[in-house]
Amino acid sequence: WDRYMHRIALSHQTQLRRNFSLNNTHGDHDKVTVEEQLARINTCLRDIDQLLIPSTINNFINQRFVFKNEKQIIQIFAECDAVALNYLVCHVKLGLLIYKIK
Repeated sequence: WDRYMHRIALSHQTQLRRNFSLNNTHGDHDKVTVEEQLARINTCLRDIDQLLIPSTINNFINQRFVFKNEKQIIQIFAECDAVALNYLVCHVKLGLLIYKIK
C-alpha cells in the first residue's frame, strides 16, 4: 500500500458539471469571491494534509491547528449560497477533503 498513490487517487478531480459564480455575498457590505473561498479551502486543506506525517499522528500532535483549519473549511461551506456551493464542490479536491475532515 503506497501512501503517495492513495493521496493521488483522493486528490483526483471529479468530472461534475462546472458552474461559475462570481460573488458570494456575506451581508450587504462584504463580498467575497468564490475563487477566494476556494483558495482559502485549499490553503486550509494543504495545511492539514502533511505529506510526510500520517494523518493520525498529525491530528494527535497538531490537534488545535487541525481543528481550527477544519472549522474554517466547514464555515466556508456553511456560509455560501447554492451557486457558490456548486462551484466549490466542483473545484475542490472533494475526495481528499472528505477523507481529512470526517
